[in-house]
Amino acid sequence: MFGKHSSAGFNETSPGNRIKTLCYGEHTLLVEVHLDKDADLLRHKHPYEQTGYLISGNIRMHIEEKEMELEPIRQYKDAHRGKRNGTRAWR
Repeated sequence: MFGKHSSAGFNETSPGNRIKTLCYGEHTLLVEVHLDKDADLLRHKHPYEQTGYLISGNIRMHIEEKEMELEPIRQYKDAHRGKRNGTRAWR
């Protein structure tokens, strides 16, 4: 699947959290997420692994009881299938 970058198509899923699906498949989902400072991405579950990277800012990612601080261009692969996870933008 190919597409052009656009600022259209974002949905606000919680205060300060805007998300847009870029492409998806049977076992994967690629989204663009914009979090305002101090915004929380509510705890949720994914049926499959999730990968991504942070372009700017800083976030704290929570998977079950584990917390990780991410800085720009830090990649993550998170094997949190079926585990509760959430994210908070903090800088």
